[in-house]
Amino acid sequence: MKQIWAAVFGLAVGTGALASTIEPGSASSVRVCVEDSVVTPFVLIRGESIATEIFGNIGIRLKWVRRTRCDQSSIAVQVSTGAPPGHFPGALGYTRLAERQIEVFYDRVERIFEAPAVPNLLGHVLAHEIAHVLEGVNRHSAEGLMKAHWDSRDYVQMYPHLLPFAPEDVELIRARLGAFTSR
Repeated sequence: MKQIWAAVFGLAVGTGALASTIEPGSASSVRVCVEDSVVTPFVLIRGESIATEIFGNIGIRLKWVRRTRCDQSSIAVQVSTGAPPGHFPGALGYTRLAERQIEVFYDRVERIFEAPAVPNLLGHVLAHEIAHVLEGVNRHSAEGLMKAHWDSRDYVQMYPHLLPFAPEDVELIRARLGAFTSR
């Protein structure tokens, strides 16, 4: 997989892939609180911006705050390392739906790509797990961002483009959005 990233990294540079697709004040906002002790600020901010763009493409704005500024309406994210091999084997993260809590296994994310691509993959993982909370169900789609296991085609598609939501995921997210949003 690291070789695939090396082949496509040049395509992602300078494409403007992070340009916002929504106007300020026009989208519903979802508050996401992050515990960021194991990730460098650059990697985390870049990952957050990728996730923000993915949701912006369906008209939802993510508001990122640090863990000290969380409230009960927020989605909580912990980025961790050192998950035991038997703990959600093969997963890059998981979501506890009832608690609105997400854990991202950063060490597993780092093993997939070379360092320059890690923020992009982190952003996709964040968006995938946030979507689970917003959908309110533990389900996956056959294609796109909410696919259960991304393959090499998906990883290649992530650069310079973003994996899209399947139409059924957009419908599920929008149906439950009122419980999470502010204008």
